[in-house]
Amino acid sequence: MLTMDENLDEWSGEDFEAVYEEIIQSKIKDGRKRSILNKNSGFGEDNLDTDDDLVGCADDVISQCSLNGLKNEHINKNKVSYLDKLKDTQKFTYGRLRAFHDYQRASYNTPFVHFPWGNKRQVVNANMISPRIYHAMKEYLVNSGLDDEQKNLCLVVLSLAYRTGLRIKELIGVKVRDIADIYIDEHGQRIEQPQIWLRPNRYRRLKSSSASRLIPINCLLKKDELKQFTQLYRQQKRLKRRYLFSQGSGDQPLPSVIFSNLMKLIWDRLLGEHDFTFHSFRHTAISQLALVLSKSPLAQVMTDYDNEQCEKVIKGVLGYHKEQGSWFGLASFAGHLTCDTTFEYYIHTAHLLAGERLSNACLELPITVLELITDLDYSAIYRQDKTAYDATTKTVQLNKIRPYFLKKTAVNKTPLFKNADEPDSNASQPLLNSSLNELKESNTNSIFIHPKYADVIGFLEELQELKENSRDELLPEVAIRHGISLNESKCLYLRASQLFDDDRLLLGRPKGSKNQEVIIRALDRAYQMSIKDPEKLRVFIEIFAHKHNLNNSSIHFGIKETQIEMLQSFMLVGCQLIDANHWQVRTYSEQVVSDVKKDLGLNSSIRVGARESFHGYEVRVVQRKRKHSDKNLATTDYYYASSGVLKYLGYLLMVLTTNKV
Repeated sequence: MLTMDENLDEWSGEDFEAVYEEIIQSKIKDGRKRSILNKNSGFGEDNLDTDDDLVGCADDVISQCSLNGLKNEHINKNKVSYLDKLKDTQKFTYGRLRAFHDYQRASYNTPFVHFPWGNKRQVVNANMISPRIYHAMKEYLVNSGLDDEQKNLCLVVLSLAYRTGLRIKELIGVKVRDIADIYIDEHGQRIEQPQIWLRPNRYRRLKSSSASRLIPINCLLKKDELKQFTQLYRQQKRLKRRYLFSQGSGDQPLPSVIFSNLMKLIWDRLLGEHDFTFHSFRHTAISQLALVLSKSPLAQVMTDYDNEQCEKVIKGVLGYHKEQGSWFGLASFAGHLTCDTTFEYYIHTAHLLAGERLSNACLELPITVLELITDLDYSAIYRQDKTAYDATTKTVQLNKIRPYFLKKTAVNKTPLFKNADEPDSNASQPLLNSSLNELKESNTNSIFIHPKYADVIGFLEELQELKENSRDELLPEVAIRHGISLNESKCLYLRASQLFDDDRLLLGRPKGSKNQEVIIRALDRAYQMSIKDPEKLRVFIEIFAHKHNLNNSSIHFGIKETQIEMLQSFMLVGCQLIDANHWQVRTYSEQVVSDVKKDLGLNSSIRVGARESFHGYEVRVVQRKRKHSDKNLATTDYYYASSGVLKYLGYLLMVLTTNKV
């Protein structure tokens, strides 16, 4: 953390703050490191319980004899003492450091250090400074009453602090000769690609050997900031001043307190209450550079660099560290010995970077594992994305179902929004009944209550798992989780509950991947029809509602002329929703069905079948099955049986559409 033989008389308040912060942060345990400090106190927990007076005594009150006695009694115990645990906490370290610095101030006149207090015991509350605040600070300086020379000097200090994150001592100790690559070449062309060599001098104490480094400000500063810097450099060089941030003879830089107080004054005027210190510039610059060097899209939001500038920064900052990676380049830029210091204490955007990387990760899980963990089966996955499941490897690509996955696995058990005036559960049924008339459709061109049928299915399935007496209360929470508005959710819930005599809200889904494909394709087509030709869809649903029977997966039509016309209307629309080869019409003779198909102009791909002694027409959606047992009455090895798709689709469309059937 520190080099040896430091002269504390030369330390500024920022130096103390940085060191205290690292000590405090080192007390955060993450399980990766073991403490290298020997904190053995010689006190045992048993002794502290019976001898509480010892805890409050000063060190000089406890005799050496009693200390030796305690030590001999507990030295061989492996049990960690209470004081040992206390010494390894942020709270204990915070108090010791504060007492230490108070003594330093009283005895040696050390600079003031701000010690904030609270549950988060950080010595420096180094928040990030947003681009908006930074530009407001620049505007404040431009409109201030300073003369042009002072104004330009302050603007350069501000831009360098914000863009480079230099420590205040490193900044004010910049000499004019430390700046390279500003000159006129042999052809008379002006070269302005400034870089700053940070080397120790009498006014700039570097913390370690790694702190001596090159800062490529030519890529970090924007055009207007680079112009101001170059202008200041040429002025100081013309006046033969030794230090960049100096006035008068230029033999010594301006005191650091001028710049720290200047920034504090600007923040006070602009923000009122704030937690910023000059050290916040360092945290801001490193955090923003972490986004830029990682090529994260967050850089376009959290910095004011454009894409072209980001590329320049990456090229300039990484340099020969490009092969090692961005973390090594950033640590070298910040003057840290290892990447750990940079990453653990300075990068406030690390969690955002991790989240952004995870959001783009192509993670795969075996479908059996995913189902055991989340209860999401193949049908739910297929409804969200047909390509999410890989049949060859039997794995699911999680990135393709991320939005649905997040909603489905939400664990929030309290309503996100709760209306204090909302009636209790006893009065909820009238509220549900009235909501049907108050519904304002989100898609006026469709007769679907909610355009995303997959969300409706998930909503009804989750609601169905709840106890009936708690559904009204939890309805808003479940609806929000599935992206359905409150009015829409009430209408869907009411319509579903009216279709069944028991507590069901939705029928069980037909098994098999092929059946799921048929259902999803049919729902897609139904939604398109609800926009382009809603009357056709209404007729189909009305006929199904009139004919449906919960005990059968097929619907029946009579032999009267009106029934035949109804059969024709139903099949014409049905074949637009489900491919004709999935439909089957049966009666007592296959020939009779064939004749009816021809007379009504139905699709020739509709399958025909015979049902003994049945006078009428049975319509169903079928699937091909194989005979596995002699107990099966099928006469052939392969036969067609009802798949349950028609029943499931019909009931779901009755719930989804706005017309009351």
